[in-house]
Amino acid sequence: MNKISLYEISAGLRTLFDEIASNEGEITPEQEQSLAIAQQDLESKGVNYALVIKECDASVTAIDTEIERLTKLKSKPQNLSKKLKEKIGDAMKEFGVEKIESDIIKLSFRKSKETVIEDESVLPDSCFETKRTVSKTKVKEGIESGEIKVGAFIRENKSLQIK
Repeated sequence: MNKISLYEISAGLRTLFDEIASNEGEITPEQEQSLAIAQQDLESKGVNYALVIKECDASVTAIDTEIERLTKLKSKPQNLSKKLKEKIGDAMKEFGVEKIESDIIKLSFRKSKETVIEDESVLPDSCFETKRTVSKTKVKEGIESGEIKVGAFIRENKSLQIK
């Protein structure tokens, strides 16, 4: 089986089209046969590419499903750990115990600071970070209405569908 690359198919077709154009659009029987073979090669290659693409997409879906399953599985021990820490911490606070030590493990409280915001409206502007984000929906509406003429445009794309 002669394996021809997609690049070679495209290059051959370009050369063939150039020959036909230089012959004022007249197609010889040899060129017609070459066109049929090139199209057949392209279709065969396209089918093979599509099968590999579908296989890759199926792998991605399977991996996403497994990630979702593992994330759910991970949350159970995480939640249990959090609840147990809260319970032992509350009990230690209730009895005024700062530290529990044994040969294999140590429990103790560590001091930390947390900033608590009670009312954002009274804070000075210097406390806020501003991020400008562009709404593509609003830009599109502005272009379509004629309000926006520079700085953005609408491009029509083609997306390959494999079914």
